[in-house]
Amino acid sequence: MSIAYLQYGGDQKFHLETGRICQIGRSLSNEVVVQDAEVSRHHASVEVRGNDHILTDAGSRNGTCLNGARITGPVRLKHGDRIEIGNTSVIFCRPDGGLGLGVFGEDATIAATLSPPAQLCFVLSMSGLDNLARNADPTKLEAALVACRNQVAQALDRQSIRDVRYAGDLLICSISQEGGIDKPDALERALRAVSDLAIALEQLPAHAGVIGRVQVAGGLWLQEFTGGENGAQSMNNALALASEAARDGGASFLLNGASTQRVRHWSNSNDKLLLEPAGSAQRFPGAASLQMFQLPQVLPL
Repeated sequence: MSIAYLQYGGDQKFHLETGRICQIGRSLSNEVVVQDAEVSRHHASVEVRGNDHILTDAGSRNGTCLNGARITGPVRLKHGDRIEIGNTSVIFCRPDGGLGLGVFGEDATIAATLSPPAQLCFVLSMSGLDNLARNADPTKLEAALVACRNQVAQALDRQSIRDVRYAGDLLICSISQEGGIDKPDALERALRAVSDLAIALEQLPAHAGVIGRVQVAGGLWLQEFTGGENGAQSMNNALALASEAARDGGASFLLNGASTQRVRHWSNSNDKLLLEPAGSAQRFPGAASLQMFQLPQVLPL
């Protein structure tokens, strides 16, 4: 389910669900029913396509306007847009802003393809956001999401992680090694960032005043430089590991063989925390599973 919704009639709102088209018009068969003589029976629609929300006029008699301008074809909506049909306004609300909360699907593959070559890639997947959309007060939710976005930005900035993409409910990052012998290596920077990001995201429901949990899972792929792999392959493998972690249903983080070996090298005690992954993640030789809350325990002192 998308966290976006349409606000209309003062205090009414309709949540926009992934894979469904929300019809707007005068007929009672529409999801959003508008009592306005200037509105057609089936006037316009909003469709969730991956991480985008597309407004289309349905061949209405008087047309559809967006922020005062009549649309002539499908248009992408952004938070706060005003959809005008007849004498009625419907507001598109997407309080998640840049967090990109939505679906784990085709957008992830597109984002991975666009990512530049990098030494290391990691992906975080978030679940449980539908409860926020259904149950949270919109004002509290928007404030909580703004605070969360700031925490996410600060966590990434602390580790000098610049290449960040959002695709559905995924946060996708690529990291290259920084120059200088005093610089933390890419793997350490990634794990520290993931630890901070997981805390910020999991606290989102509490800040929005909702009982529940946003569960964060993920995967990380460190290039081994021996098999001729490229940045796109590394990103696709990181996506595969994140998908496995999310499918397991726990707040787990999967590391590929090269990163697992490095983490074990930092401390012999890490062997007790790194477990053999379940499911099809076992197809990656040397991969290991780690619980999110244990991330700080494997970092070098």
